[in-house]
Amino acid sequence: MRVILASTSPRRKTILESVIPSFEIIAPCVDESSFTWEKPHSHTERVSAMKAEYALSSSGRGGEILVIASDTIVTYEGRIIGKPADYEDAVLTLTALSGKTHSVVTAVTIIHDKGMLKRATSSEETSVTFRKLDGEAIRKYLSLVEYADKAGSYAVQEYGEMIVASLRGSLTNVIGFPLRKFFAMLADLGLLNRVFPGPEAHLPNPTMRP
Repeated sequence: MRVILASTSPRRKTILESVIPSFEIIAPCVDESSFTWEKPHSHTERVSAMKAEYALSSSGRGGEILVIASDTIVTYEGRIIGKPADYEDAVLTLTALSGKTHSVVTAVTIIHDKGMLKRATSSEETSVTFRKLDGEAIRKYLSLVEYADKAGSYAVQEYGEMIVASLRGSLTNVIGFPLRKFFAMLADLGLLNRVFPGPEAHLPNPTMRP
């Protein structure tokens, strides 16, 4: 079975490699803009599904294929916070989140093609509370990380202790690919044993907290 990850995110690649050592990558070309009326979960699930459909249509088909796509957003008080436009935008975002609790929502879409298509899309939410950050702390953090391609202008796995006070929920969800959700979706589609045939292969890498 061909397994395709519809993402160029190095974080998603690393997380998926902890449970599936070999897969292809197709970079999805989709419009990730949100609609003004769209709620966070609806938005990220729609974009995730679009990414998966793009990868499937670009795969050449033939044989058994499993496409995996994901989309992550940061949301605060119902507002979707995307990737920063520039450095100053990143500073403004972290300033706005300082001392507050926001949510990280990640959607996962799975498409299984073996003559008949099976599709599933679902999302998970994790609450993240930031430390009280002054301007110096924010600029020091941004000097240490690659923030430009990250929703919310931060990455919990990169010097996260500098800005994050606490986290409630899945760590891998905040990083960009919720492993527990992924395993549950495979089980619901009856695909767990197809993807992980070994008796111990159903467990995530113990070093990667789900």
